[in-house]
Amino acid sequence: MWAKKDTIKNSIANITSKFWSIVAIYFFIPFYINILGEEAYGLVSFFATLQAAMNILGLGLANTLRREFAIGDSKNDNVNIRKYKLLKSTELIYFMLAILVVAICFLGSHTIADQWFSQSSLGQNIIAVTLVLMGGSIALQFLTNMYHGCILGLGNQITANAMYIGWSAIKNIGALVVICIIAPDIRVFYVWHIISDLIYLVILRIYVVHKLNSNKRLEWKLQDFKIMKSILPYTAGILIISIIALINKQMDKIIISKYMSLEELGAYNSAFLLGQLITIVSSAVSVALFSYYTQMFSKGDISLLRSKFLYDNKLITIIIACLGVYIAVFAPELLMFWTKSNIYVSIIEHGVFFIVMGSLFLALQEIPYAFVLAQGNTKINIQLGLFSLPFTIVGMVMAVKSYGVTGASIFYFLLMVSSTLIYICIIYKKYFGKWNLKVLFIDIVMPITICLGIAIVSRIAIKSLLVGLVPTIIAAIFCGAVNLIVMLLSIKSIRRVIKTKLFP
Repeated sequence: MWAKKDTIKNSIANITSKFWSIVAIYFFIPFYINILGEEAYGLVSFFATLQAAMNILGLGLANTLRREFAIGDSKNDNVNIRKYKLLKSTELIYFMLAILVVAICFLGSHTIADQWFSQSSLGQNIIAVTLVLMGGSIALQFLTNMYHGCILGLGNQITANAMYIGWSAIKNIGALVVICIIAPDIRVFYVWHIISDLIYLVILRIYVVHKLNSNKRLEWKLQDFKIMKSILPYTAGILIISIIALINKQMDKIIISKYMSLEELGAYNSAFLLGQLITIVSSAVSVALFSYYTQMFSKGDISLLRSKFLYDNKLITIIIACLGVYIAVFAPELLMFWTKSNIYVSIIEHGVFFIVMGSLFLALQEIPYAFVLAQGNTKINIQLGLFSLPFTIVGMVMAVKSYGVTGASIFYFLLMVSSTLIYICIIYKKYFGKWNLKVLFIDIVMPITICLGIAIVSRIAIKSLLVGLVPTIIAAIFCGAVNLIVMLLSIKSIRRVIKTKLFP
């Protein structure tokens, strides 16, 4: 049985994992850029886009497994047998898809190298070999996502995140060691990725099967594959959402990689990684809440589910609003401090604010998405995503061709603001019976506006009083923390808890 304490512990574990992931990115990337060069790191940025494209093949099943593993008593043998059959059936599909991913990267490597990166100084053969290695790494991570989702669904989120942190540490530290000792070569970099991914995959699978062991023998036959019929509608919905999300989130990077240089792609992607700091809280909490929401929905506690969602969404909005606007307002300084690349900062300095603010609004979709997905509803995301697709594709091409990476940044911001506000309005209408624009304004628009105003004033004051990157960033962190505390104290329930704890 899920309890509030479990949700808090899982949220902390998820936040820790996300925080480590971000720390690893921000710590190691400057070394990668320095050793491999800006152009080679641009190819690493392309890997992230390629990985996102390939991952959509299995995201529907991965998310479905996570939901199915969250339902039912884990101590019930019959429940575990059903989960095992689902796992084995899904594995069969995933292994075939993994082979397909490797085949696509192998067969298309020279074409992509010649057509997409014809102006690169890295050399077409090096790029082609790197793309094949990328395919191997993506295929392995493709499989690990499935097992990781199963562990999250089982409620063992602390274990899942501990494993993830261990793998990430070995992967990043090892990659740095091999390119320093063996050769500063992008191919060596991805050979190590494949080795670490394979080790992680084996450990995850052993753990999942161990957790499903029961008093009854776990068996799977080919005819058990028919169990997949029960999850096909939900899986199909998630798959469509994943494809739409890929286009909406990655189209800008695909277009930039086509029309702009690898340095510009690397700078643009660095700005996006900076924006990922905002998702630490929202995505981590949404993972924990998804299992909690699913349990409440399966038990029929609809009223409790809806009231819990409203409170969670309001709280998380305030936290990511404060975090997001301060990162956006001080983004040029943060980017310079992090990458130490004058080339990247000069390319993206006019667009990084809009990218980070767009990421803020995208993060606002996390809790609502967990809320509707826990209830098996994929229709809202599909309809809204399909509606926005033409605008995304046509608008982004025009923006990049006309104004380069700055145009892409501004268009991304406008797209995220409009889609997020419409998405939340639709959810309010469906589940709470009205558009409730007043709640939307009070809970979302007003906190962001207030935080943004205070952050801009803070920047002006800090810039007039301090000189240097480090003092500026420290002062920004202090101002942001004070702002966050004041905003949190505006919530009555939080003030009540503090009053009860301090003055019992």
